Amino acid sequence: MTSSFGFKDFEGTPEESAFWNVASEDQRVAIKKKHVDTGQCLLCMIDELIPQKAPEPKKARELESKAIRKQTISKKIAGGIINRSHEQVEALSQNLKVSWAWHNEEQGIVAWTLQNSGSQEVTGILFRNSYYFGNAYWPVYVNNLGFAVAFATKLEPLAEKSIQSNSLPLGIVSWKQPDGSYKSIISFIFTLAVGQTWQVLEGGYSRVMPPKNIGVYEVNLISESDFSIVYDQRHVDAWDEHTDTYDQGYALNPNTFRTVQVVAPPEAPFAHLFEDIIQQGTSFPAVPKGDVEAESAAEEEGAPIELEPAASPASGNESRLWALLAKHSGSLGKDRES
Repeated sequence: MTSSFGFKDFEGTPEESAFWNVASEDQRVAIKKKHVDTGQCLLCMIDELIPQKAPEPKKARELESKAIRKQTISKKIAGGIINRSHEQVEALSQNLKVSWAWHNEEQGIVAWTLQNSGSQEVTGILFRNSYYFGNAYWPVYVNNLGFAVAFATKLEPLAEKSIQSNSLPLGIVSWKQPDGSYKSIISFIFTLAVGQTWQVLEGGYSRVMPPKNIGVYEVNLISESDFSIVYDQRHVDAWDEHTDTYDQGYALNPNTFRTVQVVAPPEAPFAHLFEDIIQQGTSFPAVPKGDVEAESAAEEEGAPIELEPAASPASGNESRLWALLAKHSGSLGKDRES
């Protein structure tokens, strides 16, 4: 075959020659130009332009079957199979956005990212794995300075130290009842300025049981007052059981703390792990006799360690907490949906 564009003769397959012979001048010009520009094989380019044969009936059925199976799998696994090293789950409220990602997957540590995307300062609480962040072991955190956890005395934006040193304050979170009374728990609360993004670590999770059922809820201030609190000893017992330590909760118990009380919105589920007694004022509430009968989810499964190390990276307390976290994660990966 001789080219009018100065190419040497070549012999193609019967199909290639047939295509060349019936090709329009424009098609030939396009092929020649591409060949000159790229130096690609003219035979290969002609081959690419030859109409492909329809697959044989059996092959067509196989391709159709594979397509159906692929479509079925994609429906069962929404979004496909996720690499947990990059997994991120988000929860949204009107002004808040919460996400998580592995900080150290081998040790079961996740990093929570809290963001205020609204136009005003906002305070929130974080729900995950069937209870509120901070509710599991708060008496232990308050009693051990290495966690740098204290009750908030006012609502103010969180201070930024570093992801390994950031800590959250505790507060009274209340749900208003039809009769005007409140049911309350103690958990972490967080306040973010407009546009603020802030991170904190939490340990005790595992690859097979990461954070799940996540919700973030905006809360409003009711009061800044004194509260007398009796904590359930099972907070401490569960901590010791699942960390092989003998850390104590604060003493005296009952005790009085000045802190903020916030009200949760109706859509926030009321959930508590233990039977704490919370009463506004400085007079101690009555402590019921006997043990509470119901076994809590934390005792049965083990609750994640809300990692709140001290600000100083050189402190002995912080080193101990990191070692404890690694120990906890390594031995309890099966215990918790984290």
